[in-house]
Amino acid sequence: MKFALHSLRNGSECTWVYDTSTSEVFDEQGQLQFAHYPSGDYKPVTPFTRELNPNKKGQTNNLLEISLGFNCNYECVYCSQNRLRGKAYSSKPSDVEPFIKQLKDSGIKPTKIQLWGGEPLVYWKTCLLLIPELRALYPDCYISIVTNGSLLDRAKVDFLAKYDIQLFISHDGPNNQQRTHNVLADEKVVDAVKYSFAKYGYGSVVFGTTLGKGNTDVIKVAKYFNDFFDCKDYQIQVGVHNVARCHDSKDLNQVLACKIPQEDLEIYSSTIFEALMSPHYNYYGCQSLCYRLDNAAETIINKEPITSVRAECCMPFSDGLLTDMKGNILTCHNHATQEYTCGHLSELDKVHGIGYNYWANKKRCRECPMIHFCKGGCPSADDRANELACPNLYALYLGIFRALFGKLFGIYVKTIERIGQ
Repeated sequence: MKFALHSLRNGSECTWVYDTSTSEVFDEQGQLQFAHYPSGDYKPVTPFTRELNPNKKGQTNNLLEISLGFNCNYECVYCSQNRLRGKAYSSKPSDVEPFIKQLKDSGIKPTKIQLWGGEPLVYWKTCLLLIPELRALYPDCYISIVTNGSLLDRAKVDFLAKYDIQLFISHDGPNNQQRTHNVLADEKVVDAVKYSFAKYGYGSVVFGTTLGKGNTDVIKVAKYFNDFFDCKDYQIQVGVHNVARCHDSKDLNQVLACKIPQEDLEIYSSTIFEALMSPHYNYYGCQSLCYRLDNAAETIINKEPITSVRAECCMPFSDGLLTDMKGNILTCHNHATQEYTCGHLSELDKVHGIGYNYWANKKRCRECPMIHFCKGGCPSADDRANELACPNLYALYLGIFRALFGKLFGIYVKTIERIGQ
């Protein structure tokens, strides 16, 4: 599908054309950009539905997610996992030995591992046994853990650093009201973070935000963390790519949190653009935006066809895997109850991902200029939930899209208009 990009270049108005079918870009004279670059070697995606997915799980994984359970000491308003408490398996230390054996027997070889809760530090006794075993089994693997930070202390920081575990702390910055507590008001937690920065460097802790109503200025958010920890050069990494969204349209709290005023969405897009166009070498520490900008640039330069657009995550495919500590393979950490069990590690070669909806099954995705970047949103969220999240994700990728065209072509995209039907 073709879109007219009504833009500014050196103060003058111009209209370019962007074709999502081929990722081709044409200037106002109709000249194809990057015409001398060969197209990338892209493979078409085999379509799938929630009930039928031909993609089998495999031994070589880009990402292995391990669900420790969904107990948590917080009840954040927008959390997609609140409804899973008491409905999914909660691990215990005695699970570790048989689980590690299952991983060995399965032969899987992940490049990245993520440890998920609930709140994973609630399962600290399990972590004390599991993490050393994972590191021994996968010595070169990138392993990370996402925590609300409330149970963090110096001893835990040292333990995680010993096994080279990347620590992510969830906190929304200057407007943190949708979380149960502000962990940065806890002296013990602040001491642990400062200790980690001092001993292991600023990259040892990444703050992951979920931006929403009244809190969408990514530069203010980055400045909040750097000011709080007296960091003078934006060396603290802040993830600002997560925006409040709905994963379950039956959850009223998620639905309400997902509704962000248009003014806030415009601030989100404009400050993302400002951060990415900034001459500051670190882009205010918003490295997650840079990663998405680089991927978007590859899409345009290498002319990715729309038939090769996969999904927002790798879970519907062979290279993504989520398991609980019993070896049950699950759909998504936002949908990890028994009804979403796809199979078991012991029978990996028989497991097909279920519960995912391919973006091409949705008309609004097929007709969206951001489809190569958004990739249809969460493939496991119900269709109404994805529809509610669309404006928020569009605002995220519009800011990245504008920065992309500014950097590649020197134009500022004001508005986007579909051409024809």
